[in-house]
Order: sequence, then C-alpha cells, then structure tokens
Amino acid sequence: MSATTNPSFKKTNIRRGITPDDIHRQQHEFRATHPPSGSGATHPHSGIPNRPPPTPAEKAAKEAKRAARAAKRAEEAAKEAKAFEEQKAAEENAKKTQQQTMSQRYLKREPLIKLKDYTIYVISESDLKEFIRDVPVYPVNNPLDYHHWRQIAEGCHQITSLDNCINVVEYDDGSLQILDGQHRKHALMSLPDSVLLKKELVIHKYRSDIYNSERTIKLFNKFNTVKPFKIEHDITIAILTIINRLRADCKGFGNDAIKHTDNDTARQPSMSEKQFSNCLEPLLNDLGPGNYEITDVVRHINNINQEYAVQFDKENPNRLFKGSDLTKNSKKMADMRRIQFYLNTELSKSEWPKRLLEKLRA
Repeated sequence: MSATTNPSFKKTNIRRGITPDDIHRQQHEFRATHPPSGSGATHPHSGIPNRPPPTPAEKAAKEAKRAARAAKRAEEAAKEAKAFEEQKAAEENAKKTQQQTMSQRYLKREPLIKLKDYTIYVISESDLKEFIRDVPVYPVNNPLDYHHWRQIAEGCHQITSLDNCINVVEYDDGSLQILDGQHRKHALMSLPDSVLLKKELVIHKYRSDIYNSERTIKLFNKFNTVKPFKIEHDITIAILTIINRLRADCKGFGNDAIKHTDNDTARQPSMSEKQFSNCLEPLLNDLGPGNYEITDVVRHINNINQEYAVQFDKENPNRLFKGSDLTKNSKKMADMRRIQFYLNTELSKSEWPKRLLEKLRA
C-alpha cells in the first residue's frame, strides 16, 4: 500500500531509523535540560552560545553609529538636492538664453538712435567680436570679392571706426541676418583680437517678417542698388523667386532639399541655398536679363531632377557620393530617395546647370 493511503505510515530516517516524533522529543528534552538564558546558554539547534545582552556603553556606541550613518545619508541627500537644483538652474539659464533674440544677445547696449524704420547701434570690444562671429550673412547673396574685403581689412589697421555701417534685418522670430556688409564682416573676422577689440562698428537694424518675403527682398534690393562696385541684384532676386517657386510647386524641393541654413554648404544629398545660388548665378548671368523666364527655369530644373530620379535608381552609391565608405554612401542614397532630390551627387552637381543652360537656350 502506498504512503498516501496508509494512515499509520510515518516517514522515518531510513539510515538511522529515526522518525520525526523522535526528533521532536529529543529537542524538547534538550530545551528542558539546557535553558536559553545565562552566560553559558547556547542556541537549541546549533549549540552556539547565546550572546549576552548589550551593555549601556555598547547600546550607546550602536546608537552613535546609527546616528552617524543617518547624518551621512542626510548629507549625501543634501548634496544630491543641491546638485539637482544647480542643474535645474543651469537648464533654466540655457533655456532663457535660447529664448533670447539675437538682438538681445548681440546688440545689448542701448541704441544710439531709434527711428521709425530702423534702429542705430554702436558696438565695440567683445560685443563686436561676438556679432561679427555669429550673425550670418543673408543666404542668397553675391559672391565675395576677395580683393575688396582684403582692402577693407588693410584699411581697418589704420582707423578706429568704420566709415560705413553694416545693415542687418531682424525677423519676426528674433533672428538677425546681415543684408549689407558681408565684405566688412569678412574683413573684421580676419583681424587679430588685439586689433578687432579696439574697433567700433555702426549697425543699422531694420525689421522684416521672414527672410524670403517680398518685404525682405525689397530691403536687400534697396541696399544693393547703391553699391560702388557691380552687384547683380536682379539675378539674386530671380534666384530667390526660383527657390520659392520650386518649394511651392515641385516635388522634391522641400526644406530638406534646398536648406535655409547659415552655413555655406549642407550635408549631401541636400544643398544649402548658397550652394544652389552659386550653381544658378553664373548660368543666369551668361543668359543675361530678359533672356529667360522664371517659369521656364523652374520647369526645366524640376524635369532634370525627375530625369536623375530614374537614372540613379539602380546606381552604385559609391559612384554617386564621394568616398569609399559604402555604408555612409548607401545612407546618403536612401536620404536622396526619401527627399526625392537628386541635384547634389558627384555625377549631377556639376552637370545639371549645363543641362539647364542647354534647355533654356533651345
């Protein structure tokens, strides 16, 4: 009969023949003959002598250790709280700095004159250095004349205040751009700090809504029609109009394709507005004013981009982008297909302006 069906069955230690009842009886007898108190008392199971009760000195030492640990934990918690508050304050200050307009950061001093249409500032020392370093030039601007800005740089060593002001525009979002004065900006940037920090610069700040609006273009045109050297302002305005039309009407020409950025270049496969302008400017200059229509230029650029979309569909990424890293080039190719912009590859960026010129001349 099994153990589960026999009510009289008792588990036993087969090796010693001892039942659980025997073990309990032995433990009871041991407790009866070995009381647990006293200096010689032992643990009933292990036989280890019991510890005597702590003395008042031991209790006091134990409490002192507890108090020291609690004080240490409180000190660490206070340090953590202080560090958290400092981090929070730093984040708040960084947030406030980000929320500051560029005028608040770079035109800190009280204006010299405040008129209806513009405000005049005079900046110098560290304010001048930060302004020249950080405030960008209007993105679709004329090419730099190297000899012109080098002449300005040489003249800056002889004078303290620049005779001509720099005209900037402040947009509704608080950002600043230099509409007129890119040669003076580069001239000042080339000066050593020992010379630059002794200069004074007059800033005329105008207001506009956004960088590519009609209002801003009119401001740009106003400054660039009175230059002592030749400026192709009509071409600049035409390029701005072409970019706006492409973004509004053509697939593949969004903000990820032709980027509005303060930098002169953008990471492939995108192009900066400056890069795109540099591709179009010589072409339109060759054609001459009145020999092309904006609508035709936009249409042909869009068609060329679509032709490249078909042509590059199965191309090797290393043929389209510079470098031998296939992983990086494959990612660029995937980005190119995602944004559907094909005009800034190694095979297309020097070719498409020529194809455009042929189409416009046909």
